[in-house]
Amino acid sequence: MFYISYVEIYYYFFFSSLETLAHILNYFFDMGKNESQVKFWGKLFSEIESNPIKQQLISFNESIKETIEKRNSFTHRFPQNENDFRTTLTTTEGRNLLQCNMRKRIKNEEFLQNITESSKLLESLINNLKLEFDDIV
Repeated sequence: MFYISYVEIYYYFFFSSLETLAHILNYFFDMGKNESQVKFWGKLFSEIESNPIKQQLISFNESIKETIEKRNSFTHRFPQNENDFRTTLTTTEGRNLLQCNMRKRIKNEEFLQNITESSKLLESLINNLKLEFDDIV
């Protein structure tokens, strides 16, 4: 069985590794950013002068959109792999309705598939960046 806490922990460490990568890039490209200013997202990509590395980072970022969404569901919203029976307030034909029904739930297998895919994407990115760094140094 694939437990909810393990899924959440995976996404925590996946995105922590991206932040670590951002610090490595900050050091490698001598960007001079303060530790608190270094983020994998945002302006980091635009400040990298090496076009092949920049393109790989942008491509990687595009390829993990679903991973970002799944991580955000754990961090900022109700986890998508738990049954959600929260009430909703809607208006139909001028009448307010309070409803309780089960919202869409994502099966744990879908999270496992995303974890497998995102791990392979990160592995590929790191391997490609190592080759690029070897060419620069």
